[in-house]
Order: sequence, then C-alpha cells, then structure tokens
Amino acid sequence: MATIGGARALSMDHLIGSIEVGKRADFLVIRTDGPHWTPAEYPVSNLVYSASGADVDTVVIDGKIVMEGRELLHIDEEQVLRDAARDSRSLYERTGLEVRSLWPME
Repeated sequence: MATIGGARALSMDHLIGSIEVGKRADFLVIRTDGPHWTPAEYPVSNLVYSASGADVDTVVIDGKIVMEGRELLHIDEEQVLRDAARDSRSLYERTGLEVRSLWPME
C-alpha cells in the first residue's frame, strides 16, 4: 500500500512506487551493524525503536545520490553550520532577547 499501491491510487505508478529504471527513487540505506541493532531477529522493531539519524549511511533523492558513506555530496555542511550560527545570533539581536548560557563560557 505504501509503495506501488499508493502510487497506483494516485495514478502515478509510471513515475513512483517501485525501484525501476526511469522512475523517481527516494530511499536511504541504513547501517545495521551497531550494537543497538542486536538482537537482529526483529529488524523492523530495531528500526522503529532503536535506530537514529546516525545510522543513515546513504540517501538517494529523485534518483540522485545526495549522501554517501555519511558524507553530503552537494552541500558544504561546515558552511551551513556557520550560516546557521550567524543567523541565530542575528535573530536574537533583532528580537532583543538576552540568551545567557547555563554554563560558564570563559
């Protein structure tokens, strides 16, 4: 139902719903070799209850690999983090909110 059945219901099964040449593909590859995957008899339960984003190894969006081996291929992650830090400081300045750390930062 969630894949080809859902695609048929939307009349989009020619584009999505299964992994085939010429179709759009969004999927990810998850590493299952961490200790939290043990025991491995119930992989769906492990995925739902034990997995985290850190287990994602590879991401494919619309048939294009965007992350492989936990490395982003098309985004400068360090620049994104710098921009986020700059923008969050700017937001605090514009709102006039004072944010004090609970920990000494000296």
